[in-house]
Amino acid sequence: MFERRARDLPDDWPTACICTVCRRWHTRITLQCFNDCPNWRKTGERLRRIIAEHDLDATVEYQLIETPDDAEWYQFAGSPTLLFDGVDPFEPG
Repeated sequence: MFERRARDLPDDWPTACICTVCRRWHTRITLQCFNDCPNWRKTGERLRRIIAEHDLDATVEYQLIETPDDAEWYQFAGSPTLLFDGVDPFEPG
């Protein structure tokens, strides 16, 4: 149902999936945060508002980073962190 598309994108840009049925781009957004993060709710609200306002086809998942081992495993950059199809677009290259 989905095909990967990387054509016409820079090499370091995350690839996205396009649905072969509706021909719309689908993006999985992960909001990573630690438990006491004061900004995760506001970030999630803004993200959902942007998705709705622009009629984007995206799913938002929340991932709680509970321990330093989790942070190391997920290469957690700080709270909150947004990943688009598993890629941090703000990660220094």
